[in-house]
Amino acid sequence: MAVVYITEFAYTDMSTANYDWARAQIGDDPVDGLIVHTAGFDEDAKVFRIIDVWESRDHADRFIQERIAPVMEQGVEALPNQSNTSMPTRETIYELHDVRVSSTLASPRSPA
Repeated sequence: MAVVYITEFAYTDMSTANYDWARAQIGDDPVDGLIVHTAGFDEDAKVFRIIDVWESRDHADRFIQERIAPVMEQGVEALPNQSNTSMPTRETIYELHDVRVSSTLASPRSPA
């Protein structure tokens, strides 16, 4: 059953330096079981929110253990913008009743 994993971080400025650094550490290799990954600022809630939809809880757990945990173990000292760092204010995972994917969007990132 598909699951969604949501993580939110409070922010002091709208810099994506820490997210971009972590994403570079994780790499661009294909991620088994990932349906969609999103990340962005919710200005009303004053959080940077990451939402991942996975084919299963096992896929999500494996990714967190194998790819996210090693990055987090480097600690705050490794982050480029240490003044804009917080522990997650929300972190949750739950089963989804329905998942529909209607189109493939190009990444808004600029070409390297």
